[in-house]
Amino acid sequence: RGVPLQGGRGGVPKERESALNSGVLLRREGDWSGAMGKFNAALAIEGTYCENHYWIGRTYLDTGDHTRAEEALSLAVKCKWVTIKAVEALFILFQARLSKAKV
Repeated sequence: RGVPLQGGRGGVPKERESALNSGVLLRREGDWSGAMGKFNAALAIEGTYCENHYWIGRTYLDTGDHTRAEEALSLAVKCKWVTIKAVEALFILFQARLSKAKV
């Protein structure tokens, strides 16, 4: 296995980009476990790529794991490509927590 092909933003390895995109597609189909597997694969390929944290956080949020969602989304806020989306997801998370606290 040689050096991964470069593509995507700023010479990103295609393997990582492919795993991330596959995860997004699996999320759309409601396959949370499959999506998380792809996001974690992308993270293993390039652990510093911040967009992975957004998708991991969104998946945790959508499956009700608010603690892990907050951890991942807090990292994603620092990512220029998904900052606004990460803040919006954190807002949804905090609204859900407030709703539970009022009951």
